[in-house]
Amino acid sequence: MTIIVLVNYNGWKDTIECIDSLLKLENSNYKIVVVDNCSTDDSYEQITQSLIQNTEIHLYEILLEEDLNEISEIDYSSKFFLLKAKKNGGFAYGNNLAIKMLDRAQFEYRYVWILNNDTVIAPNSLNLFVDRMDADHYKRYGMLGGKLYFYDQPFILQGVGGVYNKWLAKSKHIGYRQKDIEQFNKELLIFDYVIGASMFVRKEFIKDIGLMREDYFLYFEELDWTMRGKAKGWEIGYEPRVKVYHKEGSSTTKKGYISKTADMCQVRNRLVFTYRFYPKFLIIVYPFVLYSVCSRLFKGRFRRAWIIFKIIIKTSKELLLGQIPK
Repeated sequence: MTIIVLVNYNGWKDTIECIDSLLKLENSNYKIVVVDNCSTDDSYEQITQSLIQNTEIHLYEILLEEDLNEISEIDYSSKFFLLKAKKNGGFAYGNNLAIKMLDRAQFEYRYVWILNNDTVIAPNSLNLFVDRMDADHYKRYGMLGGKLYFYDQPFILQGVGGVYNKWLAKSKHIGYRQKDIEQFNKELLIFDYVIGASMFVRKEFIKDIGLMREDYFLYFEELDWTMRGKAKGWEIGYEPRVKVYHKEGSSTTKKGYISKTADMCQVRNRLVFTYRFYPKFLIIVYPFVLYSVCSRLFKGRFRRAWIIFKIIIKTSKELLLGQIPK
């Protein structure tokens, strides 16, 4: 059994389109958990109505007031579970909420497929992931990625995996904006992390490593998760035949600019991640982080530059006072 997790925040149209693609999966041995991260539009109602109108779907709704205390009994026969969170706690928070629900309900599952809600999935993807994970030489692989394409350019890659530069505290997607001519069609592709838009994760990995850290809110969660896994001997892999089409940035950009929240998280988390895994590199990373203030000044975005500067100062104080856990 595979549990597919989608986190929605003010993106019900994307979520419904993603669900429609999941219903076409060739492998039917799955359940879907949709977590609405306390959307401010009518996402929860729109998703509920869409699922209810499909007579083949058995929907189980969970409205959370205090974490998971409202859950007493779970209808195991349900194919879909819709959770309404009490707050927008970010990417990791929403996904962790779904995994906690699975454990509380004592679900029998082997894999968790964490998907961005603004993705569309090829029908054979789940079969390919499961077959790869079930192979004997993949038993120590805790997480798999596949090929991510741009939704509106289905032959152009968003990435096949990520590499991280500890000197700059920046990540980069392998194959970004390259046309797919099967140049990455090899099983043992070397990369640093699986791109967070589609992560196929083994249950034993989660039990061993724990959940994603929620204090990142956005960005760096998957890299942090991978680093913690590698420290315990887990490997990450890649299934080149899996195809996921992603509307990159649909929830974090507006009118061509990254949102204030996303901008703040990117800058803050570069420092936090470096502090946790490469503390000796902080002195090298700081000038590059401060340059992010200058770049916004050069673009005439003075208010955003001031916000980013304040975030750098605030995060630096928290690091100095030991207020951010290792």
